[in-house]
Amino acid sequence: MSLSLRPAVQGALLTVACLFGGLLVGVLVGFAVFELLPGGDDFAHPPALNIALVALPALVGFAAGSALWGVRMGRLASGRWVPARPSTWGFIRAQRRRRPSPSTWRG
Repeated sequence: MSLSLRPAVQGALLTVACLFGGLLVGVLVGFAVFELLPGGDDFAHPPALNIALVALPALVGFAAGSALWGVRMGRLASGRWVPARPSTWGFIRAQRRRRPSPSTWRG
């Protein structure tokens, strides 16, 4: 494989593995939870609580696969490990640094 094609193939494989893997794990865990809950054999009219409890592990699987995909793609793009810091925490820290001192307040 040529050197210029290697990152594209790695990115494609990472996308399939992380995103599809997270989707698959989320759906399988959700299905297992659905089967373990009382009334899990009633596919026609499941209780609302069962639907909510099944959706939770599915969404966590989707989010975990997406987060892993983002970290791995960042690592692929930069060639080194990129720590997964939540963007909201970085935003809060940036806002705290830009806060004006009380002596510059207008009032």
